[in-house]
Amino acid sequence: LDYFRDNYVQVGNRIELANGLELMTIASLHWRKAARPSEISLPSSSSETTISLRPTYRTFAPRVKLTWTPGLYYYMDGKRKMNIRSDYPTFSVDYERGIKGILGSDGSYERIETDIQQRIKLSPMTYLFYRLGGGAFTEQESVYFVDFVHFARSNLPLGWNDEIGGVFHLLDGEWYNSSRWYSRIH
Repeated sequence: LDYFRDNYVQVGNRIELANGLELMTIASLHWRKAARPSEISLPSSSSETTISLRPTYRTFAPRVKLTWTPGLYYYMDGKRKMNIRSDYPTFSVDYERGIKGILGSDGSYERIETDIQQRIKLSPMTYLFYRLGGGAFTEQESVYFVDFVHFARSNLPLGWNDEIGGVFHLLDGEWYNSSRWYSRIH
């Protein structure tokens, strides 16, 4: 999982189109450079397989994320809008497309992720929080650099070893991004 070092630049913008409807656009350029020699041995069931990798990979990818929270309550603090709550869930769709040939990009792919989440107040000090989500990589070419952005940055439980918080995990964090798709409910 640590065969390449990933250096990247992102430029983006976020705008609220209507109350509770937000559009985010981002363009990113990734330079991935081999952290070890360009030939890596991967164990297989019968013998050792050797694959040859290029020392560098570059990808350019525009990304669009649309988030909608119906019935969002807010107040204005001067010219600044302060979101308070909503009685409805927040829906989001995140789409990214790697385009080959732009700014030296040598790979193409598509990534789509969706998410629904809500915090329901049960009493003054008690809340119920739920989240449903999923994502997939499609039309992937060349070497496979998986990065589920929404899944990785959404405060997943960390480990059984936290006796106070009672959180858990089934896999180490870096393995979450090693699959072509995911789904989650918690």
